[in-house]
Amino acid sequence: MSVTPWPTAGVATTSRSVTAYGGATLLRDVMSAVGLVGEVDSTVGLKQRARGLTEGEFVAAMAESIALGASCLDDLAVARSDAAQGELRGFAVPAPQTAGAWLRRFYLGHVLQLGKAMAAMQRRAYTLAEVKQVTLDFDSTYVFSRSKRRQGADRTYKKAYALHPLVCFDAASGAAVHARLRRGKANTAEEGEVTEFGYRLTDSKKFRRYVVKRIEIAHGEQASLLTGGYRYWVLATNDHSTGAPELECEHRHKANVEAGVRELKSGFGLSALRKHAFMANWAWLLLVCLGHNLCCWLQQLGGLRTADGAGLRAKRLRYRYLTVPAVVVRSGRRLTVKLTDGYLYLDRFTKARQRLAKLAARVT
Repeated sequence: MSVTPWPTAGVATTSRSVTAYGGATLLRDVMSAVGLVGEVDSTVGLKQRARGLTEGEFVAAMAESIALGASCLDDLAVARSDAAQGELRGFAVPAPQTAGAWLRRFYLGHVLQLGKAMAAMQRRAYTLAEVKQVTLDFDSTYVFSRSKRRQGADRTYKKAYALHPLVCFDAASGAAVHARLRRGKANTAEEGEVTEFGYRLTDSKKFRRYVVKRIEIAHGEQASLLTGGYRYWVLATNDHSTGAPELECEHRHKANVEAGVRELKSGFGLSALRKHAFMANWAWLLLVCLGHNLCCWLQQLGGLRTADGAGLRAKRLRYRYLTVPAVVVRSGRRLTVKLTDGYLYLDRFTKARQRLAKLAARVT
């Protein structure tokens, strides 16, 4: 048996502007469409000096890096070394130490300002996509910490210290429309009591079945005059044979929210909250959600969903449209991103850019 050896290849460097993330231009098109930089600059007041990056540029650079695969501050150094993207962006990604110091300056007011700016972007995305109806899914998840000294990290029933963020997702696009960081001992809203009752209107022959779930409020939480110390959820069903607990469990798991939390943890840097300050971790949580949202808005506004309307997971979206090798050239004071002739998704890539450019023109 003969074995053909691999061809020998040497390694050298070049002065040409080469980038592995030619698809990052799509993300910046999405930022223009939703008005990211302008919205953050007009809402968030964190900087004390005029020099350096603006708030909007800080957020845009970090959210873009997270969307491309950065999962921690140290990964920003890789994005910062991409000179071609810095030329296209107009500014460089902040160094990890600079980004860490920027996050440590966040207080509650700044976090709420950033959340307000993200809500405005989400409303603009809804307007551009002509969304008429929205379904919201809520879920919480534990982010475990190896240090019990981290602010807000409490020992949970899983015998480990953790923070406990709560995230609200748009069921259609998958975007995280709201995120709130909570202490580890916050109520999980996963355990409760389930019962059922039936009802038939006097002038109707149809018997309706209702399944009710109630969860006791956390210690210190404000009780309601109508519901007392509990929160109630009701669902109606025409299934008269399955037990109430099984129906409630099936209904809860039909939501796309679990996939959203899994995406944030596996692809966007929510697997760990490494800052010691609670507000810095909350700010990082919002940036993670924003990076995730850029990928969701790209598919929703750029028409990159699959034929059946389903969205692509982060790994597949990056592999097909974002991690595209390219050469950046300047001609006549204009920058051009040159992709290879054999790029399989060139047609969809080009159409997505055209769609996003039209949407951005509508905003301005």
